[in-house]
Formats: sequence, structure tokens, C-alpha cells
Amino acid sequence: MASPANRRWPGERRRPLEFARMLDRRVVRDLERQVDVPHVYTRAADLAAYAYDSWGASGERHLPDVVVFPGTTEEVAGVVEVCAFHGVPVIPRGAGTGYAAGATPAHGGAVVCLTRMNRVLGLEPDALRIQAEAGAITREIHVRSAAVGLYYPPDPGSSTTCTIGGNVACNAAGPHTLRYGVTADYVAGLTAVLADGRIVRLGEGGDRSLADLLVLLTGSEGTLAIITEVLLRLVPAPVARATLAATFPSMERAADAVAANLSAIEIFVKSPLERDTISPCGKSGRERWNATNSSCALCVFVGTIFLTIGPPARFLGLRL
Repeated sequence: MASPANRRWPGERRRPLEFARMLDRRVVRDLERQVDVPHVYTRAADLAAYAYDSWGASGERHLPDVVVFPGTTEEVAGVVEVCAFHGVPVIPRGAGTGYAAGATPAHGGAVVCLTRMNRVLGLEPDALRIQAEAGAITREIHVRSAAVGLYYPPDPGSSTTCTIGGNVACNAAGPHTLRYGVTADYVAGLTAVLADGRIVRLGEGGDRSLADLLVLLTGSEGTLAIITEVLLRLVPAPVARATLAATFPSMERAADAVAANLSAIEIFVKSPLERDTISPCGKSGRERWNATNSSCALCVFVGTIFLTIGPPARFLGLRL
């Protein structure tokens, strides 16, 4: 079976990176009227950086015809209207950190990059809510929430660079998913632009007749609308957090210990033996760890912790 990098879908033609379809000058002119000239890229050298997302490391890259950087929801709506009128495909893009090729312009078109829309619009600690534009960095959501004693749990591996709108569009998860769930569990509301340029507000304070659309947009990878603003639920920050690593004589014993403490576990990593990763961690603790014939359970516990590990477990002093 062909790998994703080499697979071709029915009717798909791979366009060489060096060739881009020249858009009619009227299309470029209309886009420039929506966002101003400096925020519209048409040179091949500029377009090349937007021919792929992180999935493009496989070598699959497709040059867009134009890249547009709107600064407001209204500008996004104007750009989408122009593209709909001229029949130009629209590809929403955040930071391009996804591995699903969702931001890849497979058939050219207009990449609508939301990185200019990066503000945190509001934080309501009493209501456990934070509102941000789609281009806000996920790490900023974490930092702003923590500053008032609250916690936004979804934590994808690229949280220092990915955008919150991209997280919602891809229903991002991360290592905290075991305890807290995925991004969809924290979306309280959205502002989005539909394919014809209409602006809709969904969820809390939005159009109740479109309530089902909120669920559909989360995880839709930009195929149904462009998300421009998000309203997120927060939770109280854990009162404590501790990291524990223990070795067991078998995978079954390790799994039993984790199951007995599942309600307290935030992150869980279990490995029969990953010497290259685990051995350096063991050397960093208070004692040396020979993991040659062990199964490891590495957990982050939160809240008030009562452990039920039982013998024969061996503990390591790790602080992560």
C-alpha cells in the first residue's frame, strides 16, 4: 500500500512546486482591497513557505496561488466573498504545525493565514471563560489562564507555536487527554465565516438555531468554515502536581497499578522498554536505574493523591 506521501486520490494531479497558476489580476486586486496590499502575497518565493504544513516534511508540497493575511473577522469574510465570487479555492491556515495536511493547498487556491489575528480578547475568571482570536498561540492561552489560577488542559506537543484556531479545527489533544479530554470538550463558542462569506456566532451568546454547527466545526479541519474567534472553558488549576516513575517486573503489573490510580493520573506513559529514552531519565534521578528487564509506568499525578501501587514496584526520583 502506498504511503500517504505517495498516495494519489482519484482525479488528483500533483502540481510541481515551481509552477503556480497565475491568478487573474482582478482577483488579486479585489483581495488587496479587503486586507491592503502588504497582506497579499503572490510572488513564488513568498508562496513557497505556504506550500505545506508539518506533514509536508514527507515531500508533498503544493504551491498556492495567493496567500492572504486578514486582520479581523470582517476581513476574513471579505476575502472569502471574493474567492467565492471568482471561484478560487480557500485553504484556512494557522501556524502550519498540523500533520494532517489540512493547511496544504493541494489544488492551489488562496491560503487564508490567520496569524495576524493573535489577540486574547478577554478573560473572565468567575465565569471560567477565555476568548481569543484564532491566531492566538495556544501557549498564551495557558499562560493567561494560569495567571488567574485557572487551567486550560489541552496541550498539544506544538503548543508553543500552534494556534488555538488550528487546535479547534483539528480537535487537538495532547498528553493531558487521559484525564481532561480533547479540545472539543472546552469549546464554549465560536465565531466563523462560512463559504459564502457569512459570519456566524455559535455556542454561548450565539445563534441557537445553528447549535449543531458548533459540534461540526470542531475537528472539521477548515473544510466547513474558517474559525476566527474561540470562547473556551477553563477549569480550576490543580492544587498539586507530582511526577512518579516506577518499574515493574511485567507489563501486567504496571497496567494494574495505573488502573488502580486512574482517577488521579493526568499524563500516563507506559513502555515495555525504550532504552534510549528511559535510561537517561533514570540517570537524572536520585538513583541509577537499570531498565534492562523492566516495564515502566511514568505518570503525572494531580490534586490530592492517594497511591495504590503495591509491591514489587521500584520508584525513581524524577522531577519533570
